[in-house]
Amino acid sequence: MFGKKPSPTPPQKPAAAPAQPARPSGWAVQVLTTDYIISGYLQPVDMPLVGSLNVPTQPTLTLTQAQLRAIVGQSASETLPEITIPKTAIVALIPRDEASARSAVAQMPPGSQRAVIYAGPYLIRATFRLSGDMHMRILFGASSGAMLAVSDATITCLKVGSVFSEQTVPVVIVNKNSVQVYHPAT
Repeated sequence: MFGKKPSPTPPQKPAAAPAQPARPSGWAVQVLTTDYIISGYLQPVDMPLVGSLNVPTQPTLTLTQAQLRAIVGQSASETLPEITIPKTAIVALIPRDEASARSAVAQMPPGSQRAVIYAGPYLIRATFRLSGDMHMRILFGASSGAMLAVSDATITCLKVGSVFSEQTVPVVIVNKNSVQVYHPAT
């Protein structure tokens, strides 16, 4: 009757939730080369993306948490902590999140003309952004740098047996040095 009261049981700590993998930091992008599709994360830059890609003293692009996949043949992909791509190997770069897309269109002129672009193994139907009354035929000579942003693009890979599915994207950055031919869309 006058005994010691049992001590209350200490509260149980809730079970810890399983750890979610941290989302990689950076801009989500997809790089298309003549032979590979590389998806990963690009460190954000303090200037428009196209301007950054056109800096001649930076000849490579580094992606983290990169998934490398051959366009033809190999069906499996490999994920690497980091991959470096020479900018000369880039046929096109597709921004895959809002921040990278916003940076890619930051300096696009207001005028537009639909075009068909054959670049590497890709057929790109897109809108060239032009200044004033500039015609598309002089765009490559008039704009500086190798990288050029186009909008409202549909990209198809023309390689037989390609694993690249046709994609429609709001903006794509094309390497002018990979363009073999382009013409106004009809």
